[in-house]
Amino acid sequence: MEFVDVLDNNGNLTGIVKEKQEAKKNKDYTLGVHVWIRNSKNEILLQKRSIKKHSFPGMWDMTGGRVRAGESSITAIQREVSEELGIHLLEHEFQFLFRFPAQKNTKPMFLDTYLLTKDLDISELTLQKEEVEEVCYVSLSLVKNWYQENEQFVKQPYFLQLLEHLEESRI
Repeated sequence: MEFVDVLDNNGNLTGIVKEKQEAKKNKDYTLGVHVWIRNSKNEILLQKRSIKKHSFPGMWDMTGGRVRAGESSITAIQREVSEELGIHLLEHEFQFLFRFPAQKNTKPMFLDTYLLTKDLDISELTLQKEEVEEVCYVSLSLVKNWYQENEQFVKQPYFLQLLEHLEESRI
């Protein structure tokens, strides 16, 4: 069983801890994390979610997941990158961008979004097959096209705004 912290509608900890499925069932706010991994060519690492996933199976997305009870979002993103991609990174390598209120599968949640600028060799990644089917680097313009035109791309409302910032090198 996995436990999560319950947040209020402003994204603050309430001090309540629930089993993840119970929190989902009750539509409690919880915290998730995403990381945009960008290489020196300004390409973004996308991952295709496993077809076995309950949410967004077989769709392209960023690396991320749920924050566990008592865990910080930075620790959660380090854990998710380690689990899903098989690499261990240090806290200082990630740049916190923002917390975004998001509806994911009609469940209220907040999403802490990070940026990692690092050249990762895809051939050296160890993908967690239960979570990730494949990964690829994609130009920012292609990510934007996929977001707008590909039904197999997980869509978060902040994606296009962040892509514009990345294209203009403001981040």
